Amino acid sequence: MLRRLLDYQRVAEVHVSTSQGPRDTHAKLASTTWGVEWAREHLAKGTPVILECYMHKLSHEERLEQVAWMS
Repeated sequence: MLRRLLDYQRVAEVHVSTSQGPRDTHAKLASTTWGVEWAREHLAKGTPVILECYMHKLSHEERLEQVAWMS
């Protein structure tokens, strides 16, 4: 089922976030964030990607780092 969802061609938007356990904590993206590569593929195709991260809690450098994760 997961493979079918990931291969679905009509994805309209992708949300990427890092969570701790079952809570949606909007933590910073990290190398262990699940789905980042899949989101990058969709971003390259022009699909809007939303970084669900509490950017307002980050320094300017950390914000730039978060955006760079999707490059």
